Amino acid sequence: MTATLTAVPRPHRDEAARVAELRSFDVLDTAADADIDALTRLAAHLCDAPVAAVSLVDTDRQWFLSRLGVAASETPRGVSFCTHAIEGEGLFEVADATRDARFAGTPLVTGDPHIVFYAGAPLVTPSGHALGALCVIDHTPRTLTDGQREALTLIGRQVMRRLEQQRALKALQAFSDERVAHLEQLQQYAGTLALSEQRLAMVLAAVEAGYWDWNLVTGEVTFSPRFGELFQLECAGPLPVEDLFAALDDPELEALHTAFADLFARRVERLHEEFQVRTPDSEPRWLRFRGHVTAWGDDGEPLRALGLAVDITGDRQRDHQMRTTQKLDAIGALAAGVAHEINTPLQFVSHNLDFLASHCATVSEGLTACNGVPPDADALLLHDEVAGAIAESIDGLERVTQIVRALKEFSHQGRGGRERIDINQMIENAITLTRNEWKFVAAFERDLAPGLPPVAAAGYECGQLLVNLIVNAAHAVLAASAAGRKGVISARTRLVNGQIEIRVSDTGTGIPPEIRDRIFEPFFTTKSVGKGTGQGLATARAIVERHGGSIDFETEMGCGTTFVVRFPTAAGSQQAA
Repeated sequence: MTATLTAVPRPHRDEAARVAELRSFDVLDTAADADIDALTRLAAHLCDAPVAAVSLVDTDRQWFLSRLGVAASETPRGVSFCTHAIEGEGLFEVADATRDARFAGTPLVTGDPHIVFYAGAPLVTPSGHALGALCVIDHTPRTLTDGQREALTLIGRQVMRRLEQQRALKALQAFSDERVAHLEQLQQYAGTLALSEQRLAMVLAAVEAGYWDWNLVTGEVTFSPRFGELFQLECAGPLPVEDLFAALDDPELEALHTAFADLFARRVERLHEEFQVRTPDSEPRWLRFRGHVTAWGDDGEPLRALGLAVDITGDRQRDHQMRTTQKLDAIGALAAGVAHEINTPLQFVSHNLDFLASHCATVSEGLTACNGVPPDADALLLHDEVAGAIAESIDGLERVTQIVRALKEFSHQGRGGRERIDINQMIENAITLTRNEWKFVAAFERDLAPGLPPVAAAGYECGQLLVNLIVNAAHAVLAASAAGRKGVISARTRLVNGQIEIRVSDTGTGIPPEIRDRIFEPFFTTKSVGKGTGQGLATARAIVERHGGSIDFETEMGCGTTFVVRFPTAAGSQQAA
């Protein structure tokens, strides 16, 4: 006797919503992950069944996300057992399909996979929609034991949880591309799934950002650990908003209040502020603070706002370095132009002074040999004063000429191109250009090894490095020198292990032990406000490292400091004989 195929069971009472939620998981026509395959095998093993599958029931088909012992990847919904399973409240079980009028004549019973016994645990979402079933199949009539029914039900719940986790992971991946706009949704997943919290933490760590979520009804702000770190908050939150910004000084806090007022009054759509915060170690830290209102009340008042705080100190430092480089470019170009323009009039003045000096000597001879008449005493005195003035002018002019020459060499070949640099000459130029910094506080000693091979370097950067080191040495000597007593600054060069070694020493105060690890940090300075930017040594280290060299220091409190710079020699260079 052959059974006839019955009509498809009535659709789920909320079929459209059920199918919509099924598709929101985005797993139809995809491969199952290893965990779901493992759960399928576990169900088959515990139920002692040769066939098991995770079946998802679409509008007109059932698709096997995971399968064991069955070849087909999908079957029509009209002949499926699982479409019956999703209609019930619990486990659906058919002891002998060949004797069940609903299934006896169906292709799944009469043909592959030859279903006789079937048991299916519905895969029910938290919203109550059954997406499909975890089913086990046998080819002989049978029933499950109570323990097997319980196991199949529990494993079905684990499959559903795994699908929920997969959906959360996919959502988090999308959120990572638009982390600000979707931050609220990320927090919702973080609140419901531990796995979502882990992924959110990974995403925010990648951009070094901390998030904040302000409930304007209660006045409390929830925030991530990174946000708490940026604002030196000891409590994990939530905290009242007035306790959040203790690390801001009054001007920054007032600016932030104004920005929030504009946001809540809808004068702007998004909050975008950058400000500096205090830190325990007094190291400057800049933050970018962003946010927007995510919920408004019927009365137009804001209910909730959220956003990000990002540490942009590194960006600020890079911007500062770029501006410094641009400024040096401009100064170098200006120096080259000034040196060029001054050089010609200097030659005129030099020639005229030489002319006056030679004629002054002729006048002197005339005054002493005028027909035996003694020279006029006032005329001789005037002559001596004029001759002295001319000599002093020639000496001063020579100094000006040296400065102009140093400026020209300092800015030689513009900025950026590397050339073969004579380190000793660069040191002489730096000494000349910084003379006004050290001449009243220190004597300058040179110990420059002759015949050193050149280094391949950008001339203006190499000059900047040497100027910074000499100026720092002058400031250190000034801080240590007693009234009326001069210190010593020295510059020494040697060829050491194939590298040019430069030592710039001073008889200053020395570097205190507690700050020795920080002196090369950008913006770190022990000078009072307005006396230094903290960029000199940071810039020096950056220049040296760009040229493949190294910089270090030797210091002793009360005795002074020596900065040691090493540059590789230019390719193909040999020390002069």
